[in-house]
Amino acid sequence: MVLDIRHSGDPERVVLILPGLTYTPARPLLHYLARALHARGWTVQELWWDPPDQDEQRQAYVEHRATAALEKEGARHVVVLAKCLGTRFLPTAVRLGIPGIWLTPMLDVPEVAQAVKVSTTPALMVGGTRDPHWDAAAARGGKARVLELPGADHGLETPGDVQGSLLALATIIRAAEDFTAGLAP
Repeated sequence: MVLDIRHSGDPERVVLILPGLTYTPARPLLHYLARALHARGWTVQELWWDPPDQDEQRQAYVEHRATAALEKEGARHVVVLAKCLGTRFLPTAVRLGIPGIWLTPMLDVPEVAQAVKVSTTPALMVGGTRDPHWDAAAARGGKARVLELPGADHGLETPGDVQGSLLALATIIRAAEDFTAGLAP
């Protein structure tokens, strides 16, 4: 059984973390983003999961886990912070009007790209030019804020450039802090 972890802060402001397929909340992007937002007073709810091996079952799994977590929240302000597989929840978040920080969104999935295009919900799209799932035109095709990192891969790191990767992480954290500051006091 996979246990979720909650870092309590303001009960009226919750960040719901939806990890990637193998990118857990303990990995650098999600770990430091969670810590930064928690330091700004947000409650952080980390989902830890073990999705099915079959790709066609993963969408339903993500939907089920994310929706169940949202139904338990009574907060006035909820923001989704998702990485890769977790971004498969983007169409539902848009439909529900839930803002999101979408790290390496799966813009090569038609439903995800279409949701970005039609969304009026506040969103921050973060991707790297070396990520095979990143589509800069699709990311910019809607009203989302876009942070594109030149040379960054699917982990939002620049291969062979540790210093550059750390600077990118700091840039992402600042962008997420600015984004969430505009959503709730």
